[in-house]
Amino acid sequence: MGANTVKFATLLLAVLGLVGGTTARASPARVAVPQAPDVAGRSSGKSLATAVKHALTTASVPVATAAELAKAARAAKVKLTKAGLKAPAAAKLAAKGNFAGVVIYRKGKNGAFAQLIDARGQVLFERQLRVTRGVVSDEDASNFAAATVAALGMNTQPHFADTTAAPTPPAATPAPAPDTAPAPPPENITAAYAGPEVAPTKEAPEPAAGYFLRVGLLAGAGERLFLTPSFSYTSSSPYAFGGAMAEVFPFRGFGLGVVADFSLGLVKDQLAGTAGTFNSSDLRVDAALAYRLRIFDGPFGTFVMPRIGFGMRHFDAPASTGLPGDDRTFLVAGLSLTQPIIPKYLRLSAGAAALPLSKLGSAGQSSYGPSSAFGLEWLAELGGDLIGNLEWALQVEQERFMDSYNTSPAGLGVDVYTGYTLQLRFRY
Repeated sequence: MGANTVKFATLLLAVLGLVGGTTARASPARVAVPQAPDVAGRSSGKSLATAVKHALTTASVPVATAAELAKAARAAKVKLTKAGLKAPAAAKLAAKGNFAGVVIYRKGKNGAFAQLIDARGQVLFERQLRVTRGVVSDEDASNFAAATVAALGMNTQPHFADTTAAPTPPAATPAPAPDTAPAPPPENITAAYAGPEVAPTKEAPEPAAGYFLRVGLLAGAGERLFLTPSFSYTSSSPYAFGGAMAEVFPFRGFGLGVVADFSLGLVKDQLAGTAGTFNSSDLRVDAALAYRLRIFDGPFGTFVMPRIGFGMRHFDAPASTGLPGDDRTFLVAGLSLTQPIIPKYLRLSAGAAALPLSKLGSAGQSSYGPSSAFGLEWLAELGGDLIGNLEWALQVEQERFMDSYNTSPAGLGVDVYTGYTLQLRFRY
């Protein structure tokens, strides 16, 4: 009986030891790899996510399944879209899914940078992923996987206890006291593995550039009022005009570009104090260098666009009226803001500009007298996306030029251009 009891106790201890060893060898926490945005060119998101998953799997790092990702996203109320995730959303996903980290991406000079975000929203590390013709560097992806192993303290080499050997009695020397010092926080592991760049503590806002192109057509109604000390006329009613616009930002990661527009209207003018009318044309041309920058991240991020350039306005009256050609050129220095109200579908824009050196041309100076001028412009716009890359916008714009005439009859004049347009634009 005593011998059987000893055998049973020995077998029970062996089973408990096996269970304990299995528990100790349990798989480490998983890493989540959601969809990647196209930050390294068209259709680059799929290549980035695939390369990172493959490298992590090869390094024996457990990767969360699509079902686990979806479940965690529902719990965290985070949308997994092609636009990718920012650090706050990735932190929520890591917390709700009990993930060791979530991989997110940002733009890079020659591809992208992959970051591992923990449940506190900290960037554990960042590694460059070079992309050439849509193919992610295998070496860079492997570097990211190795850094993940080091940063999370994963032991990916399997080992098994020798259960056949007899248990070794404890040594007479007392074991050293366990090290009770807390482990260093993950955010301090910034050099867990050598890489091309040290992780930043905060993501910088990225410029809304990157091969950005917008072209469109505009149509609407215009008005003009022109007053001098000796002469004045006004458009008898809002007149129809149409034109086109373009915004071209050709640099990736740098928001410098060109914005331009032109319009042509057919006008019926009336001399002040008379019943007679005459037809003329209204030509408006503008072009400027601009810098487009997003100053806040997320779907409600605000866009700012300063610009500097030139403009031209030309009113051409028929020769039978005896009126001179009325043209004006000027400089433009302005700033506009765009604020999404409902992401994608509704946004509000507003802007203002100074229009210096805006005096009348030589013909106007000869007819109305020498003058100097300064102008101001304001605009307001409501717009949004329609289908795909097609956009709509309703815009109201006014330019007011203040003329100061120097000779008799000296005095002040004003030249006001107003436009109300509906615009259809295509964004690429």
